[in-house]
Amino acid sequence: MSTSSISVLTPYTARSICPLSKHLTYLDLSHNQFQGAIPPPIAMLKNQEYLNLSNAGFHGEIPRSIGNLSSLRTLVLEGSGQKVHGLGWLSGLVSLKYLNTNFIDLGNETNWLGIINALPRLTELHLRGCKLLSPLSTLDHVNATSLTFLDLSRNELASFSVAGWIFRQGSLGFLDMSQNYIEGHVPYTSNTTKLQHTDLSWNKLSSVIPDWIYSCQDLKFVYLDNNFLNGTISKRVGNLTSLDTFGLSYNQISGEIPSDH
Repeated sequence: MSTSSISVLTPYTARSICPLSKHLTYLDLSHNQFQGAIPPPIAMLKNQEYLNLSNAGFHGEIPRSIGNLSSLRTLVLEGSGQKVHGLGWLSGLVSLKYLNTNFIDLGNETNWLGIINALPRLTELHLRGCKLLSPLSTLDHVNATSLTFLDLSRNELASFSVAGWIFRQGSLGFLDMSQNYIEGHVPYTSNTTKLQHTDLSWNKLSSVIPDWIYSCQDLKFVYLDNNFLNGTISKRVGNLTSLDTFGLSYNQISGEIPSDH
């Protein structure tokens, strides 16, 4: 058995986790049929950099002691069936770059945005289907400035109160906020000039197509369908030379389609 990697948990390896705690850096227990709570020794692996517990079969609450793994760079909890009572423990993961809590119920976490913003090294964030509600307040300062991937789709966001944080992310290349309940207009300004993929479909947006979209020259995929967008398509759409898909169906767009692009 490797002392740097465990992919299958057996009774033997479960007992062996503690002795290996000084060496183990990679632990993948995903897609198994374990029972009971997450073994406490997992939170004692001080040098651990990768931890994947997605769909592993564990039950109960995710131990807050995982927040002591200050060397952890990747944490995957997707669809694990676990319960989370507060995300404050995430602030201890000062090295975290990749976080995936897809389909974990975070509906009772009112300060999720502030907690995520406290992870300055975060580059990829997956919060799909977490029952997230719109933040009660906006952020005065953005710390998570390295974010390149953000998935907030299939939540219960009702407004762009989170927009001040998202649209100041100059490094953001992927943004998915589809299948929420977001009403009103798309923010008129944005620093997200590096976007390659943006999906705001299946919301209740009622503004015109924002001008900043036409300034994202790396855009390949834009999905704005199934909203209440109005106005016209700007001739500046010709600036999007990398554009592959532009989804605008089921809106209220009018006027002429630019014919020279």
